[in-house]
Amino acid sequence: MKHFLLGLFLLTAGLGHPSESMQDDTVCAVVRVQFSQQLVLTRTVFTATLELNNGTTALLEDVEAVFTFDEVGGDAADQRFSVGLPSLVGYFGTGEPLAGEAWGWSLGDVLPNASGQATWTISPLREAAPTETSVRYEVGGVLRYRKNGSLIVAPLFPQTIEVRPNPSLTLNYYLQRIVYSDDPFTPDVVEPAEPFSLGLMVQNAGPGVARDVRIQSFEEVEIIDNQNGLAVAFQVLGG
Repeated sequence: MKHFLLGLFLLTAGLGHPSESMQDDTVCAVVRVQFSQQLVLTRTVFTATLELNNGTTALLEDVEAVFTFDEVGGDAADQRFSVGLPSLVGYFGTGEPLAGEAWGWSLGDVLPNASGQATWTISPLREAAPTETSVRYEVGGVLRYRKNGSLIVAPLFPQTIEVRPNPSLTLNYYLQRIVYSDDPFTPDVVEPAEPFSLGLMVQNAGPGVARDVRIQSFEEVEIIDNQNGLAVAFQVLGG
């Protein structure tokens, strides 16, 4: 378990020390704020590249690629992976998915005496390695295209990959219940704002290691609801 103290804030205006004339259950106004953060960690992904060299004078039309995933010594595992859209170089197509295929794409055409290259990013899902043990898979498929009107189907020989388990992060925030600033009910006295803490605890409950975990806190605190138009401001002091 890792602990992160994300920041200290300075409340410069708004509700503050309750005056003697206020009851304990009195609410002056409600202000909603938003503090944006970004969490980044390293994940295991694979890159697949398919290069088709057309050394003939004929146009290769309607090139299609279909991937299959099978656990080594086990069952088909197409649903345990996520494959992004291909990046195309030399193909005259859009790389759109094929209907009826779990992981298939239309790549377009390849000109005579030219070559086309398609690159995919393959991301294993949590189900690909649900325990602390790595799992091996074979990635194969078929390549289809038309040449001079004839349909040609060529197998993509399987390549073995090893998938390691993913982490599963839970983020728990801790905020001070009572925050003090200038009391609007004492206009002749300006009470000093007192910094308060926002804490974050990150727990990895998954079977994999969370590597290179980084959390970026944006300095600006955004007020997203202030119906009474109070002069409220926040300042991030550090973290």
